[in-house]
Amino acid sequence: MQWRLLDLPPLTAAENMALDEVLLEIRGSGRSQDTLRFLQFKPATVLVGFHQSIQEEIRLSYCREQGIDINRRITGGGGLLFDESQIGWELICDKAFFGVGIPNANLFRRLCEPTVTALRGMGIDAAFRPRNDIEVAGRKISGTGGTDCDAAFLFQGTLLGNFFQHLNDGRLPTRYRSPTGARCGGVQFVPRCVPCFCFLEAIIST
Repeated sequence: MQWRLLDLPPLTAAENMALDEVLLEIRGSGRSQDTLRFLQFKPATVLVGFHQSIQEEIRLSYCREQGIDINRRITGGGGLLFDESQIGWELICDKAFFGVGIPNANLFRRLCEPTVTALRGMGIDAAFRPRNDIEVAGRKISGTGGTDCDAAFLFQGTLLGNFFQHLNDGRLPTRYRSPTGARCGGVQFVPRCVPCFCFLEAIIST
């Protein structure tokens, strides 16, 4: 089985979110192959979950002052701050690849294992934390989530790189201290680039 790798330069929030939607749609209709995608944002971006209210979740004035983009992702969950050092990763593939039925703890573990394996291959003692997180030394470094379309699903996560400058004065562009915000302060040991071959090898052997 062949996988496609998309490791693109940093894109705007609008470009990244449009690409998510298109990649999932064309895989779901059988017009594309299974894909591993790495993504970064430029400028820094706040993404709200699919069901969230921007007015209730985001500090709009702060985002305007700091030049932070605001957009909505196609997956659920809480608001996320992507500064330019963070890495996002996504699997867009046929549901049959992982034998997807009803999402459960075992499925989330299998979907997170490639990231855990890749990080361990670089000497980082990463571990899966139920329900769908990845941690190092008890600190969450990757939150994950997903959605589906016809015969395909998209499962995505984040990896912290160098930490956000927005924590220097205790302010955040989101109203709540999300897992990719203040609660992960001080986690600075994730390399900027995850070796693609290690990630792909982990997926194929899953």
